[in-house]
Amino acid sequence: MKLYATLLQLLLLSTPLTFLHSRQNPVINLEGEFLAHTTERAYFNSPVTTYNSVIYLAYIDRNLQLRVAKKEENFWQESIVDSVVYPSTWHSAASIGIDESGFVHVVGNMHSTPWQYHRSKVAEDISQWEFLGQFAGSNKGHTVPGADVRATWMTEGNAAIPGNQITYPFLCNDRRGRLFVAFRECFYCDRSDYFSREWSAGIAKYDARKRRWRRVGGARTWAHDTGFVPLGLRLAFDARNRMHVSWLWYAHYKKDRTHDKAPNFPAYALSPLAGDDFQRSDLQPLSLPVDFSQTDTLWSPFALAPNSKGYFERYTDIAIAPNGSPYVVLFPKSPSAGRKRSFTTYVPGFGWTKPEPMPWAATRLLIDDNGMMTAISSGVRIHRKKISEKKWKTYTVDLSLGGCLVTVDYRYFQESGNLRIYAVQNRSGNPVKLRVYTVFFPKEGE
Repeated sequence: MKLYATLLQLLLLSTPLTFLHSRQNPVINLEGEFLAHTTERAYFNSPVTTYNSVIYLAYIDRNLQLRVAKKEENFWQESIVDSVVYPSTWHSAASIGIDESGFVHVVGNMHSTPWQYHRSKVAEDISQWEFLGQFAGSNKGHTVPGADVRATWMTEGNAAIPGNQITYPFLCNDRRGRLFVAFRECFYCDRSDYFSREWSAGIAKYDARKRRWRRVGGARTWAHDTGFVPLGLRLAFDARNRMHVSWLWYAHYKKDRTHDKAPNFPAYALSPLAGDDFQRSDLQPLSLPVDFSQTDTLWSPFALAPNSKGYFERYTDIAIAPNGSPYVVLFPKSPSAGRKRSFTTYVPGFGWTKPEPMPWAATRLLIDDNGMMTAISSGVRIHRKKISEKKWKTYTVDLSLGGCLVTVDYRYFQESGNLRIYAVQNRSGNPVKLRVYTVFFPKEGE
């Protein structure tokens, strides 16, 4: 385990970016920089969180090891959680979350494999971990030549988190601090042919008192359809602690990859009791598992300009306005006319609004309790406006990394209204730089 003193951190990280003030006066603090493997790149995960003013980060280092880093009182501490990570870019990256009792949970290093899940042995301590996943071999089953080893994982799974053949785990907390995870899984795991399997989506909630996970709604899986795979699940919680879910219905996988060009459909669900029951945006009830026929479509793929690349990418993002209205970000596969990254919101009595382009093709959207919208784009740049305003104001955070994949610490934003941004260089060479920033906008008079 490494311990970085404040002095060493300043020597390594001191750049003009450490503390910046723009004319609009955002304060930007570079919390740390790490060298990661290019496999770290992903859109689905939640790699950074904050608990009791301490920053926690899960990442794949340049040697393909899964690490957790913790920053407390300007000191960075690190530990290795998993010493062997399969180099599957867009799949193997980790998510990190902390439960109400302070125990740290890490899931990652998965692509249609059993759960690879670790929990800290002591609350708020990253020095020791217990493995609560399902053994998948020393190489996680990915590198056995000439065999579809995933065919041997045809059970419901015996990890502490229910499910099997997991990919795209997203950990988050509700407004009460309860920990949830959303993920892709395999519903019918009794079929030997990989492309005959019917993939599905799960959502589970952690009981910190009993120290165990359970599926929300009591169903074996949360969403399943014989024609579509539910992908890109994102969870968000409004001021009343209602759960909002966005995802994409993607055509089931075909060996010839025609599924990538087939129409796919963005969808949404609301749970007034944070996971016990679900309904559509128009309040019509949904039964579990949710299937395609029950859901409404946020943005029809047929409204997009024709393009040989297909329709929507397989991920979404979601933010909630102070009045509880969902704002869902969608990602057309090509930036041609009518196909820009955009957000849509639901208006009762009207439906889903005409999608509005995200500024600078931003991938992340947040809305604070005062109705301030914040979009984050590669670069790294921040764009802000009130919900009622038309024009975005743009602020530069850091342009020295070039193109980046960005995400945020959702728990930190939910609790403080400030931004904690994760940015990793989007390039295939090794290593790639990973940085964590904290950004806040002082109130007038500060």
